[in-house]
Amino acid sequence: MLKRVWFGAFYSALLIATLLCVRIAEADGQGQLAACICTKGQFREPTDLAGMRALAETAHRYGFPVTWIIKPFTARDMATELEKWHRDFGDEVAWYSEGTALSAAEEELRALRDAAKWQQVLSTGTTKYDASWVKLYERLGIESVWGRCYEQTDADHICDRGSPYGFYYLHPDCYKAPNTAAGGLVSVPWLSNDPNLVFRCGFQSSFTFDPDDPMSMGFIGPGRCEYWFALVDELQKQTRYNAFVPLIIQQEYPSGGLRDTLPVLDELFAYLKRKNIPAVSQAEAVRRYRKACPEHTPPTYAVFDNLGKIDVVQHPLPSARYRFEVVTNRLSTAFMGAPFNGYYTTDWQKETGKRLYYHPEGKRFFEHGRLFVYYDVNGLLLFEEGRAAPIRITNYLEIPPHSHGYTTLPELSYFYGNERFIPDVQVEQKIRGSDLSVTVTVSAPQANPVAQIRLPYGVMVWGDFSNYRLPENAFAGAAIVGEAGLFLPLVLDVGQPAERAVKLRAK
Repeated sequence: MLKRVWFGAFYSALLIATLLCVRIAEADGQGQLAACICTKGQFREPTDLAGMRALAETAHRYGFPVTWIIKPFTARDMATELEKWHRDFGDEVAWYSEGTALSAAEEELRALRDAAKWQQVLSTGTTKYDASWVKLYERLGIESVWGRCYEQTDADHICDRGSPYGFYYLHPDCYKAPNTAAGGLVSVPWLSNDPNLVFRCGFQSSFTFDPDDPMSMGFIGPGRCEYWFALVDELQKQTRYNAFVPLIIQQEYPSGGLRDTLPVLDELFAYLKRKNIPAVSQAEAVRRYRKACPEHTPPTYAVFDNLGKIDVVQHPLPSARYRFEVVTNRLSTAFMGAPFNGYYTTDWQKETGKRLYYHPEGKRFFEHGRLFVYYDVNGLLLFEEGRAAPIRITNYLEIPPHSHGYTTLPELSYFYGNERFIPDVQVEQKIRGSDLSVTVTVSAPQANPVAQIRLPYGVMVWGDFSNYRLPENAFAGAAIVGEAGLFLPLVLDVGQPAERAVKLRAK
């Protein structure tokens, strides 16, 4: 049996956390979307003054603030301008704590705060940290940590596959999973991405809001940002189901590629302005999240269309440096990356520029339908359009030790050759007068490499249930997700089948 870390008192904590969450998935347009422009600074001097000024000019043209995640020397070098940008546009100085020894961290933060006295430094940015850093951040008054890379398994030696895609209160023992207790630091992703297409292609650094990623694949370019615009629209739709939806845009100012990326960023910012989508600093985005979702990570719902149908995605621009290719044999070796259960989600053929990804039927990433994505404190679940059972489960209930390092969180999916352990489900619907009764029966899960005792699960009944409402006593997390479907979350005990029933009332 695999050894597991059991987060303390999770039986009661999970129940309390879920019951305290407000279910708004039946409401239309109640949530809010906010963009946040983050830029990672430099480890060493000299400061790239020209890069900072160029990025600031592009964002400030639209009145948008920038969150500068920097070391103290940069804050000192740019103090006059940073203070002016803070005053005029709401720019934020955040602490770039990566690359600093734990023993020197408190002194470095003090130096940064001394150099940026015009504001409170409440945000930090780093990757691959453990519980000792979490304790330090909390003691020093840090409220959020930027830098987690949803689904990443191979770039920059970061492996955050399996973490939630949006904001969440992070667990101190494993930053990749939500906290089971109340409060704590908020995890902010490095950037927002397309959960549908990123999952399909098995490669995070592609369909994202870092311009270098989609430009390298030929999915966007100057005058050809329609994919980005469509993804903004998809994120805006998620405000129907969630109280707060973040849109994180990332561009490193000292990357040397600003000449190529600033034109497309300008187009993106102009689109956000036309759509009246606010842009805020990291600290303000976290404040809004805490206000909307106090103390606990709420059940989070998202339905993402497959934007691969957009012409520039199916037929990338000639400037593309890489291209995707589907394979029907699982990837048991790879140029780089972290495996799970002996397999990888992607491989890079350096000599051909191909990015390989696996699908058992050879289905290309743009040939799939919508994807429903759900996460809570128990796990991350993905559902393919038309299928009631999840096609991917990441388990937060049983996390191996040291998962804050270069390791994939426990996952069931076809990528890793263990999808047979995902339990089957039967759905029965009965109309009685104007009401609808829905009963789901789930087969007993077997013990497997992801779950020895408990397995997060859910059932997505696809269809338009918008003319119904859930009863007040519906179990926690159940939701009518717009016109997409009815979602019923569960936690299964290994070896035990489960049945849930819910009666929907006509509106």
